[in-house]
This record gives sequence, structure tokens and C-alpha cells, in this order.
Amino acid sequence: MEKNRRGELYELAIPSIEDIDHEVSADLGDFLGLPQMAAEYERIRQLLAPGAK
Repeated sequence: MEKNRRGELYELAIPSIEDIDHEVSADLGDFLGLPQMAAEYERIRQLLAPGAK
């Protein structure tokens, strides 16, 4: 069951990162270079962590 939900989270995470990507510009070699991108990545990483609610 958890894997099914994790797949759903991945599907939600990708558009979230894409939304932030359109709002800020960053060097393609370092997509986490700007604080907004790093914060969104961290938020998603925590949601996808084992045991996250």
C-alpha cells in the first residue's frame, strides 16, 4: 500500500518542482542553486521519506 501512495506523491512532486522552475531561473547544472528550489526539494524529500504523513 505504501508503494502505491509513494507513486502518487511522486506524481505530485514533479509538477511542484516544475512550477517553481518556471518562477525562478537557475543554472541548469545546479537546479537547487536558488533558495526557492532548495526549499521545494526539501519539502518534497520530507514528504517522500519513510514514515512521513
